Amino acid sequence: MLSRLDPTKSYRSRDLGFLPIRTELSEGVLILNCMRGRKSFETAYDLQCERSESGRLNTVYLAKRADADGAVYGIVFDPISALPARCNCSGFGRWKGCKHVAAVRELTLRGELQSVPSARGNASL
Repeated sequence: MLSRLDPTKSYRSRDLGFLPIRTELSEGVLILNCMRGRKSFETAYDLQCERSESGRLNTVYLAKRADADGAVYGIVFDPISALPARCNCSGFGRWKGCKHVAAVRELTLRGELQSVPSARGNASL
């Protein structure tokens, strides 16, 4: 399912897709398509979740699939609201918001990222 995220100063449109393909190392693939000017940039990330002992989401890691450098972004959840609060990317450090947090927040609100993975998921990542 494709979702539209709010535009920003940098991106006039941002769309996200999520494929819940679960493996031993990933809970799915997040695809972000951002439009800057007339150029479209599509990036795919493997998504991994770190949960507390009670099963609550603590951190979601996004690993770029096509990045030779192995860029990984960590999105930390607020313990009170249980929603994504911050990211370790340079965009979040500069603007106090980023496409990674916006995408993970949207997936959380849609129920695609659950505190406790479904029975078909892999709880020990």
